[in-house]
Amino acid sequence: RLEEYLRAGRWTAMRRLALPGACLLVAGWSLADSARRRRFLVGAALAEIAAFGVGYLPASDSANLRGEAPAIRDVKRLDPEGLGMVASAEGIYPANLATLDRVRDVVSFDVLEDSKRTERLRSCGFEETRRAFGGDSSAPCLADLGVRFFLSREPLAGTARVGGDEPPGVGVYEIPHPRVLPMPPNSPPKGLGEGALVTALGFVAAALLIRGAGRPRA
Repeated sequence: RLEEYLRAGRWTAMRRLALPGACLLVAGWSLADSARRRRFLVGAALAEIAAFGVGYLPASDSANLRGEAPAIRDVKRLDPEGLGMVASAEGIYPANLATLDRVRDVVSFDVLEDSKRTERLRSCGFEETRRAFGGDSSAPCLADLGVRFFLSREPLAGTARVGGDEPPGVGVYEIPHPRVLPMPPNSPPKGLGEGALVTALGFVAAALLIRGAGRPRA
């Protein structure tokens, strides 16, 4: 899933890797010229902080998080290997929580998807503005996406409740014959090496410029 995030948010990856390296290069160059040192050094430092820091979400200690919901415990009991995905109705289970609970949600974190993927979700009943599926969603369509469990307070047509609570509680409704999708590879995302190389080159260039600035001039 991380690879999908970086592919869709390539500018985020740029801010985290390439821009800090470029700022370090400017900082090293500014140190080589005393006349422009303060102005460019301060500018490079502020730009690096902004490029790397802007966009981060506040963090919270995992000990302060709530425990697993009964429906999620049933999903893990019914599918301990995590081969099936889950989908949910509005206000039931955001994809952000699925990431924390290590459950495969058909919707990515904060719906960070490309337009083709979003359109396919929409064809199955996904409402983008609400970041959830409607009660009239198509069970066969969701099954083709790899969804096995639908979390909702009301039954979804063509499914049977296999866990969770009875209505109006959140129940786990199983979709018959879901498509089994392979687990995503646990490997570094694409572009990580190139971005790291740019940052490393920035460090080397800054070190060379600083070394050159320290040499006595004739």
